[in-house]
Amino acid sequence: MPFDGSVLRGVKTELENTILNGRIDKIYQPEKNSIVIKIRNKGENYNLYISAEPQSCRLHLTSKKYSNPQNPPMFCMLLRKHLQNGKIVKLHQPDYERILEIEVEAVDDAGFLNKKTMVIEIMGKHSNIVLIDEQGIIVDSIKRIPPSMNSYRAVIPREKYVYPPKQGKIDPTHVSAKDFANIIQEKKGELFLAVIKSFNGISLIAAKEICLMANLDPYTNERKDADLNRLTDAFLTFFETVKMNRFDPTVYKNNDNSKLIDFYVFPLKQLEGFSSLHFPGVSEALDFFYFRKQIVQKFQQKQSDLSKLVKSKLESCYKKLGFQEQQFFKARDAEKFKLYGELLTANIYRLKKGPVKVKLKNYYSSDQKEVEIELDPKLTPVENAQKFFKKYSKLKNTREKVKKQLKNTKAEIEYLESVLYNIEQAAELKELEEIKSELVQEGYIKSNKRISPSKKETTSKPRKFISSDGFTILVGRNNKQNDYLTMKIASSEDIWFHTKHIPGSHVIVKVDGNGSVPETTLLEAAALAAYYSKARQSSNVPIDYTEKKNVKKPRGARPGMVIYNNYKTIYITPSKYTEKIKNMEMN
Repeated sequence: MPFDGSVLRGVKTELENTILNGRIDKIYQPEKNSIVIKIRNKGENYNLYISAEPQSCRLHLTSKKYSNPQNPPMFCMLLRKHLQNGKIVKLHQPDYERILEIEVEAVDDAGFLNKKTMVIEIMGKHSNIVLIDEQGIIVDSIKRIPPSMNSYRAVIPREKYVYPPKQGKIDPTHVSAKDFANIIQEKKGELFLAVIKSFNGISLIAAKEICLMANLDPYTNERKDADLNRLTDAFLTFFETVKMNRFDPTVYKNNDNSKLIDFYVFPLKQLEGFSSLHFPGVSEALDFFYFRKQIVQKFQQKQSDLSKLVKSKLESCYKKLGFQEQQFFKARDAEKFKLYGELLTANIYRLKKGPVKVKLKNYYSSDQKEVEIELDPKLTPVENAQKFFKKYSKLKNTREKVKKQLKNTKAEIEYLESVLYNIEQAAELKELEEIKSELVQEGYIKSNKRISPSKKETTSKPRKFISSDGFTILVGRNNKQNDYLTMKIASSEDIWFHTKHIPGSHVIVKVDGNGSVPETTLLEAAALAAYYSKARQSSNVPIDYTEKKNVKKPRGARPGMVIYNNYKTIYITPSKYTEKIKNMEMN
């Protein structure tokens, strides 16, 4: 994402044609490090988005809607005080740096007209938004940098504003052919790095592009005269195009359009193999690119958060299961103590107080083999028998209690494993929102929001496939959707599929009065059940199937959990059906 000097030049040019001499109508701060400024100019409304986020630092006009917090942060309140209702009188990009200065004239509290400048520094993790007065004194910034963090310059109120260090670089738009050649000749190392280290505002992707324009290897260390001449021509052509504002903003995607690759203000030779989208304006390209990147990042963050939560709950369940299994194992001696008590009672007439052990014939076994029983010599035979009966009763109760706990814990593990599978397989943010809602309802996530019982939640659509025989096959995306698909959408005569004892999707073949389902469709539906399960990479996956009328949801069962009977089982290797599944999918 090369938001370099050339991209900023393209944005600045657009802003000069749209918001320059416009009035600032509103300012709000939707996120910690970003602000939105609403501007009115020549009867048109514009929204300027500015972000100092390390991974998405930028500024551009936007058509997207951002939230306006009810309680604005302090920096937002300060900008409103000094800039709101002000007029944008100047835009300046110093020395082709990744810095844009927006100068605003506004009337202060005393009724005097004064100027303030908002300095936007687009510099990765060092990005910032700084407000300075006419004397260059910092009023405040969205990120305060005290002297303890940066000895070169402090970015705090009442300090003199100082530009970030220039590192000996110069403005590439004000260099002659001779000077350029001399500078690159003297710089050692790879060619593209020499360009980056010598001139302001040149990104990695731009430096490589200039080399490719000259038909040179960006990684070469050689400096032949002929090569330098071609590189000089390419460099001057590149920046002549910038100075003439001949931009052709382009966004690149991978060939199946599933992932954004990069963007730039011109088409790039180095990305010619990828799918490209061209935009009429730089802001439109940036708005498109970053908004979709933001959606992907938000999706990945939510997926990661939910996954960590469920894995943590699963880990607790596994520990609990281990402890319960130990308790159940210890309780296995219950019947032994019952036997000891009964044998002592049966022989009570010939036993006396005092022995530490006794051998008695086990009347309950076929061979009536003798059993050695350890006794408490301080207790009478009757008291020893009672002691064993008490142990039996206690262990029996423990065993029954732990048996129920084991059943519940195993059911919870099965449920959480299905949720984890759904999280890992989710393809859209909406699916993750549904899973989060499910976890809130199940008590795994605390929520301060009250959910109205009358409010119906929207559910994402299941995956839809058409079998080779023309039958519609529906596949659930998560537990809530599995419930809705099986218990609401499916008719009693439809065929229901699911992996046996393996987390996965519910699959429904819609019969719709078409008679019996052909074997080909049954196999394809079973393949879908295996493919959309945790066993996707396995072979001979067992798939149970039955008519939907045989599938029931017990009262109080967790989302996605059902019981069924009168079923058959098919064994499927999903990898054999991968291409067929792709051809069958409708959405």
